[in-house]
Amino acid sequence: MKRLILVFLIFFNIDGAHLPEANAIQVELSSELSSSEAAQGDIITLTVRLLWIGDPQALQIEPLKNIDTYLLEVTGVTQENTFDMFNDLSATTVLLTYKLKAVEPGKGRISYIALETTEQQTGIKRIRKTQPYDVTILPKSRYLLRQAAYVIWYGLIILGAGVVLWILWRLYARRRRMRISEQQDQETVAVGTENAILLELKNARKYKIAGQSDSFFSAVISALNNYFEQKHSMPMTRTAVLSEDKIESEYNIPRKILIEYKEIVATANRVKFSGVQLSADELEQWARRAEKIIRFFIEKSREDQRKKQIDTITIVSDAGGN
Repeated sequence: MKRLILVFLIFFNIDGAHLPEANAIQVELSSELSSSEAAQGDIITLTVRLLWIGDPQALQIEPLKNIDTYLLEVTGVTQENTFDMFNDLSATTVLLTYKLKAVEPGKGRISYIALETTEQQTGIKRIRKTQPYDVTILPKSRYLLRQAAYVIWYGLIILGAGVVLWILWRLYARRRRMRISEQQDQETVAVGTENAILLELKNARKYKIAGQSDSFFSAVISALNNYFEQKHSMPMTRTAVLSEDKIESEYNIPRKILIEYKEIVATANRVKFSGVQLSADELEQWARRAEKIIRFFIEKSREDQRKKQIDTITIVSDAGGN
């Protein structure tokens, strides 16, 4: 892909530095050093690349000034020629690879390389140069220490990032636990009265076992009346003078709950004035109906609490977005 881009740049003269001579071969020269820092005794690589449009025989390359080095030693040079076709366009690449050994510690230097190119068809000659390079050569021990320092430094960064993430996670988990604990405390407070009334209804069952229907209903009605008066601030004597709609709007007692309560009261009055004794199973059914009223308000309290938390989260999110 890189070679294709170079061919494109050469073919269309993208750099615009000068217009080429008619029928002249356009050559792209580039160089690349594998590393600008090395330890004493290490090998680094200098790669010189020439690319032109045409076949390999179209251009002759001669080294006009070979590589000069300071504190580095050339240990090998290789040349690789490749020929490619891009649609109907042919391109040739010459790759010169220099292997350089760092001999002594200090500031090493690689001079420019001058290459003379001659077009076989026209005889046109040109001189092209690579850029020079500076190389820092370190003693082996110092180089290893520096590499170790890099490893330690990056390790400390990663470790620090891990510690920060761990702290943030701990803070988040703590905040979440506190929020859950607060929610549980609020639910406990919210249903505290209901649980106390459920306990009273449970105690009323002792009259069921003894077959005392009147005492059973008296205990049940007393528990329900205590709940409505404590939780909803409504004296149940007002059920006889207020409409169901009025009670629902002012005291937040749903119509279906009020109807259920009135049925329990009516049955209690019938038992009281008629002297009829209900069976243990019948009394158990009425006890469960009374408990159902209380459990309705427990669930309603929890649902109201959940809605309140959702509204709070929404408000916080909206504030953060603004």
